[in-house]
Amino acid sequence: MTYHFLPRLMQAKAAAHYLGVSLSKLRQLDLPCKRDGGNVLYDRRDLDAWADGLPYDGQAPLQVVPAPAKPKQWRTG
Repeated sequence: MTYHFLPRLMQAKAAAHYLGVSLSKLRQLDLPCKRDGGNVLYDRRDLDAWADGLPYDGQAPLQVVPAPAKPKQWRTG
C-alpha cells in the first residue's frame, strides 16, 4: 500500500518494511503492539525508538538513562 503520508499505526508488514527487516525478524523483536479488533498495529514512535537504540557500527549499544525526578515543588525567585 502506498501512502502520501507516513501513518502513525502500521500493520506488521508495513512496520517490517519501515524498519527494513523481514516480517519474521519484526516478530522476534518483541516490540509493543496495539490491537484494534483483529488488527495488530505497531506505533511508528515505538519503531523509531527501537531503531534509535541500535548502536552505530563499531560503537557500544546506547544505554537508556532515566530522567531525573522532578522536585516536588518548583521555587521561583
